[in-house]
Amino acid sequence: MSSEIDLGRRSLFKGNYTPATSMLLPPWAVGQARFLELCTRCDDCVTACPENVLTPGSGGFPTTNFQHSECTFCGDCVTACPSGALTQPTTLSQTDNPNNNQSNNKPWYQAPMISAQCLTHQGVVCRSCGDVCEPEAITFIWGSPENGARGVATPSVDNDLCSGCGACIGVCPSKALTMQSMAQSNTPRVG
Repeated sequence: MSSEIDLGRRSLFKGNYTPATSMLLPPWAVGQARFLELCTRCDDCVTACPENVLTPGSGGFPTTNFQHSECTFCGDCVTACPSGALTQPTTLSQTDNPNNNQSNNKPWYQAPMISAQCLTHQGVVCRSCGDVCEPEAITFIWGSPENGARGVATPSVDNDLCSGCGACIGVCPSKALTMQSMAQSNTPRVG
């Protein structure tokens, strides 16, 4: 049995493989439960992604991987999706996609979480994530309790400004950033 996929006998025979853990869905996904129901795992969205951000994930479902690139929200994945598992936000309601912040017109409501692996926690000056953040959602705070008296500014993410593009993730030298659904937390993300 895999720890990532529910391979229970009934699911196995029905072909309904359900990831046991939450995965980072492509932009404009219709919410995880509905997405898993509609997605045919055809990989059309993966093939259509010019940035190669979408990759085959657990059970063959497409997932988002920001290690080599960022999402430009071009919409090619939505255009390529034949099943309706990816739909432009103008046709979705907030109840269909609780991870989609319609009021901000975002394709998803994801933002980076900065872990204790951040170099600033070791007193090392690093601004890689902030340098690539086009909407300037990542700022640096002096005197943060996380870095004590080391004299190094700590990154902080403004969730309202963050587009969830993932540009900050691949450039992080210590791999301290991970993308998480804002449905899990609506508090500012301080490294």
